[in-house]
Amino acid sequence: MKSRSRAPRRALTRVALALVCALAVCLGAAAAAVAAPPEPTLTVAQLQALLDASPSGTVEGYFKTVLRGSDIVKIPVTVRSTVPYSIPEGSLILFQAHGAAIEEIGGTAQGMSGSPLYVVAQGGDKLVGAFAYFDIFTRGYLGLGTPVEYMAAMEDTFLPNPTPIALPRPLKIDGVTLSHVVVARSGREARAFPRTAGTAVMAPLATVGIFGLPPQSAAYKQLAAALEKRGCDVAPYGTNVSGSAPTFVTPLVGGAGVGAFLSRGDVLFGGQGTVTWSDSDRVVMWGHPFFGAGDVELYMTNAVVNGVWSSNYIPYKLMTPGSVRGSVLQDRGTGLAGRVGDMPLETPVTGSVELQPQDIVGRETSYMPRSLIDGDWALLAADILAAAGYNASDNAATPGSALTTTTIVVSDADARQYTLVRTNTWDDPFDVLGYLNADAATMLGMLVADPDGTAPASILSVDLKATAGPARVAARIAGARFPNGLKAGAANKVEVTLYAYGVETPINAVGELRLPAGASNSGSLSVFPAATGPSPGDEPAGSRGQSRSAVDDRQTVAQRVAAVEALPTNDQFVVAFTPDSGAEGASLEPVQTTLTVNGSYVTGSVQGRTGRLRLRVSPSSVPYKGAFVVSGALAETAGETTVDLYRLAAGSGAKVKIATVVAVPDGRGGAAFSRRLSGWTGNAQLIAEWDGDAVALGTSARATVVVRQAVKLHADAKSVPMGSAVKLTAGVVPGTPGQLVLFERRVGAAWTLLKSVKLGAGLTAAFSWTPPPGASSLRARVTPTATNGAGQSAPVTITATGR
Repeated sequence: MKSRSRAPRRALTRVALALVCALAVCLGAAAAAVAAPPEPTLTVAQLQALLDASPSGTVEGYFKTVLRGSDIVKIPVTVRSTVPYSIPEGSLILFQAHGAAIEEIGGTAQGMSGSPLYVVAQGGDKLVGAFAYFDIFTRGYLGLGTPVEYMAAMEDTFLPNPTPIALPRPLKIDGVTLSHVVVARSGREARAFPRTAGTAVMAPLATVGIFGLPPQSAAYKQLAAALEKRGCDVAPYGTNVSGSAPTFVTPLVGGAGVGAFLSRGDVLFGGQGTVTWSDSDRVVMWGHPFFGAGDVELYMTNAVVNGVWSSNYIPYKLMTPGSVRGSVLQDRGTGLAGRVGDMPLETPVTGSVELQPQDIVGRETSYMPRSLIDGDWALLAADILAAAGYNASDNAATPGSALTTTTIVVSDADARQYTLVRTNTWDDPFDVLGYLNADAATMLGMLVADPDGTAPASILSVDLKATAGPARVAARIAGARFPNGLKAGAANKVEVTLYAYGVETPINAVGELRLPAGASNSGSLSVFPAATGPSPGDEPAGSRGQSRSAVDDRQTVAQRVAAVEALPTNDQFVVAFTPDSGAEGASLEPVQTTLTVNGSYVTGSVQGRTGRLRLRVSPSSVPYKGAFVVSGALAETAGETTVDLYRLAAGSGAKVKIATVVAVPDGRGGAAFSRRLSGWTGNAQLIAEWDGDAVALGTSARATVVVRQAVKLHADAKSVPMGSAVKLTAGVVPGTPGQLVLFERRVGAAWTLLKSVKLGAGLTAAFSWTPPPGASSLRARVTPTATNGAGQSAPVTITATGR
């Protein structure tokens, strides 16, 4: 078996999007103690006083950042103004960068957020804030800084909706006069803001990075779109550099690169920027929020700057995450703060996917802070798992099928551990790799759900093992019927037809539905995959609108574990029937059964009403090999249709097809048929089966035909002298040796028994009888058997004379 190593990639499950994109999380991590910077600073008021005292109305300064490797450089700036009321805390600092480095890269760049901003003042350089926002579609390399006093306070506030903010006095930049500034919460928001003359639109410098997922894949596009809806700017690999440099270590001092990540290892999810200042083991960075989550617990990493991508649109630093140095513990409106060496308790997330027929194995090993995976970010772990599949494949999309085994170890508040193992089948015509982590998403979502806050769960490990290949294992639900009709109070056979992908012969899955006693046998049938449920609007009647019980319905971790273990798999489907009506007190709730097509990924669904088929035979009792007429009527059809007729002989389990008849529309929305039949030699059930059409589901009906035994009575003489005997012989067809034949004489209006005689080997019975004087009417009769109805002979008259 070969193993291939490539840049890890990650798939997104549809189920995970909602929680992965939740930005307002509160994970209860210990907050970092944030102190004032250990170097001289100026407040906004002091900076404004310098601006007011300057003959030019400006103050010179610089910000510190890394443009390559870990070397911190100074970028000259001219502080032009403070911008009052631009964020909830108060003012921002408007400055203009200049110099050869900025000219070369085309302007201020993503990744510079948090770069400490200084002014040159009497008594030495003073830290006034952090570079936090850069210009979108404006000229002159403008930027906005978050004042240092706000970052030190690290108050829990967020940016309001952007509105133009008037500058204290207009500024002339490169021949353009600026009178207003807009502070947007994201690049997406800034790009959407209407352009007006004299207004500069500023957006945060930080970008949410997705490491480990190919940008051309549908999974990346879905995740990026969802994050952008939440106001995040998204880029592949953070700032367009894949992988990480886990051995890269440099002091986290003002101007150094720094990262904040929700995961580490083969798959990283987070952003990178710049340290504003550090004091002992405490680090303050960015100058604006990441997710605005308040108390958090993220990995804090070094970040190596591989260079800066020059652009007249949006320059950005090419940054690679370095060594994990500690934890980010605060995500506030004015920046992030963390502690060096304070590592989070973490959970391993591992995956291994074997791609057939190449025998290529893709693997990933990542970690998440335990506080994240136990909370609103649990489903990010599921996204991480799918990296293993994309790591094995050369393509961003791999059609086919897969078999997955997902293992999660979870513990409750009392440290009781549970190991859940779930095996499942998947199939997709576009990209089956995007579904390999779906079980993990479902399981994690159920395990950490604790709406009452009384039974927290802790995820100790998550693992995926899978095999995937181009072979398809889909089976589509195509039809359903009750071949023997429906009877209340009985188990009814239901037959479901499925079409397996690439196979001409249909799959017939058979089960039983027990209809409650007293319920109607007319109603609605719904057949759907057990794992996904019916399509919207397909739910059986009575399955919605259920109110929660008034009893205590809080769940323990053990109960949630049991619920996960009870989940259906993708090779199962549900057959549900809801009766229309019933006797008083009869239940009208849906009855259902679950069937399995082993190893198949069941898709599709069918819904409909049962057809109503009436069947009768006339006469219902016929002589041996006699003729009768069978007739039937369908209550609802789409038009002319056909009905199959079968004979099920008494005592036999096999039905034999005898005819296919045409049911002709009756002008009332139904159809009728009839057929003359003859030659039957024994009792039987006549079965009419209809496969259904666009109006109603297939159904069946039955009628019983009784075939009477043929009995013939023979007397060796019709007239005998009084006192002489007559030999009576009866023959029975079909008869059974030992069967009793009843010889009877009519006395008045009644028949009285003369003698019971067993049939012999020749299927005849005989005895001698001396008639009384006069005429006597005699007959031979047999009782019903297991295969035939009762039969009797025609009467025979015997006369005893006086001679």
